Amino acid sequence: MSERKPHVTIYTDGGCAPNPGIGGYGAVLIFDDRQEELSGGNPESTNNRMELTAAIVALKALDQPHTIDLYTDSSYLKNGITRWIDDWIRRNWRNVKNADLWQQLYVETEKHDITWHRVRGHADNRWNERAHQLASVEIRKVRSDADTANAPNELPDTPVKIYICGRYNYKKEIGGWGAFIIENGRERELSGVIERKTSSNQLSLIAATTALNTIQSPAEITVFTDNEYLQKGISQWVKGWIKNNWQTSTRKPVKNRELWEELIAASEKHTVYWEYESRSDSPHLQAAKLAVKDIKWYQ
Repeated sequence: MSERKPHVTIYTDGGCAPNPGIGGYGAVLIFDDRQEELSGGNPESTNNRMELTAAIVALKALDQPHTIDLYTDSSYLKNGITRWIDDWIRRNWRNVKNADLWQQLYVETEKHDITWHRVRGHADNRWNERAHQLASVEIRKVRSDADTANAPNELPDTPVKIYICGRYNYKKEIGGWGAFIIENGRERELSGVIERKTSSNQLSLIAATTALNTIQSPAEITVFTDNEYLQKGISQWVKGWIKNNWQTSTRKPVKNRELWEELIAASEKHTVYWEYESRSDSPHLQAAKLAVKDIKWYQ
């Protein structure tokens, strides 16, 4: 008579912000006599790879074969390991995304007796929420480490400073953008009005691109913006978008791709530092907002 395998219940979760981008995973292992938590992060990943990694790490943590109930909110993970994997193996893993991780997971699953369960994410399931929290903490850690590594201790005193803003009135469908530029001690303003359906995000992208294109010679530039979408997009997210061919994990196109590409092109000949600044008392940010003062809705 074979010896009964010990039992463990496992909850896993993984994700990225944005996707693809900085990733994190978390796993909660509940044994009869104890509970363990595992987590980790990756500076460049996808939601699906983090979901797979969470399951792999959890299974690798077991020092002997177990009977397992494994809970995940990822249909990709559950369907892949219970429905699709036999066909992938028959096809010798041809054209299978994340084949490296699926192969690792398959090896680990062969050691255990696993029942896979699909749970609905963010539905007040205590352990699913805990696994999500672990993954989220890891994403924040990786982002914080990256910001510390990439940013100087003090913002460099660049010879060119650009302060920008974009504002849009959805009711009147009119928007404006402004840029206040200090170039080697000389100050100038740029502004524009757009009378069509757009957004504050798009207007901020236009403001930054237009301002950078007016700097003729390669320069060190600090761009100040009150738009986190712009600041995080250009300094953190855009590399992942490009790597994924400007598609999200659900194969939908990244919004505002043309504007992002124009901004990248405008930035390439310069050394640009991107700074988020939301202080209402910043005189130069206020000056940038004044560049759109002729728009009646803004007053």
